[in-house]
Amino acid sequence: MQRSFLLMKLLSKVKSPSQNSPSSIGWEGRVVRWTQLTTPELNLSRCRVWTPVRCMSSSKAKEQPRGSLWRTRSVISKETVQAVHDLRRSKDSPEDLKRAFQHRISRLLKMDLLATLAELQRQNEIFLALKVFDVVRKEIWYKPDKFLYRQMMDALGRNRMIPELEQKFQELQDEGILPDVVIYRELVGAYIRSHMLDRALEMHRKMAEIGCADDALTNQFIEREKMRLERKAALKAETGDAGQAEVVSN
Repeated sequence: MQRSFLLMKLLSKVKSPSQNSPSSIGWEGRVVRWTQLTTPELNLSRCRVWTPVRCMSSSKAKEQPRGSLWRTRSVISKETVQAVHDLRRSKDSPEDLKRAFQHRISRLLKMDLLATLAELQRQNEIFLALKVFDVVRKEIWYKPDKFLYRQMMDALGRNRMIPELEQKFQELQDEGILPDVVIYRELVGAYIRSHMLDRALEMHRKMAEIGCADDALTNQFIEREKMRLERKAALKAETGDAGQAEVVSN
């Protein structure tokens, strides 16, 4: 009891800091700032800015379909960039191109080699893409893949390279790959772009034999080409009639 009384007496003699002292001002400033940052209005504005994050459990993630790893790769590696750059730089020189394949392409891993092929197709370097495609087929890890042929045939069809397209179509059949609707559609679309309606109709008949003739997009390609030919014939006939009428009038 006596000890507590003495302690209280000593504390009463200690002078409290003045209001104008730097320490008291700094403390009061910090207290005011803390109260301002923790006001309900500020917390409400913060909550409005936050966006909820939806997490997927591992069980649901396993149910989602996912393709091969190299097909879903979105960022190409430095080796792929260097390989594409070397190929494009040396494509005009057969010796430099051969050296690039020996020293650059032959050292690429599977992921980088496939990414190089996809990047060349995206940049519309079809001549280089065909050479890289042949290198892919010679690799020890290569297995007949319908997706690879689809991508290659799509690039060839966009550039109207019909002989190379038909060669790839024969190669995929030799490797035991059964053509599906997408592959036949690429062939028909390439024939239509090259204004080869007879070849497109012949391929459409082959699609009917395997039960793929009901593809709406393929039928749309053929109908558009028929309409284009009809308009061309009608315009030619009108031009011929107008020329004959002018001759008769003269």
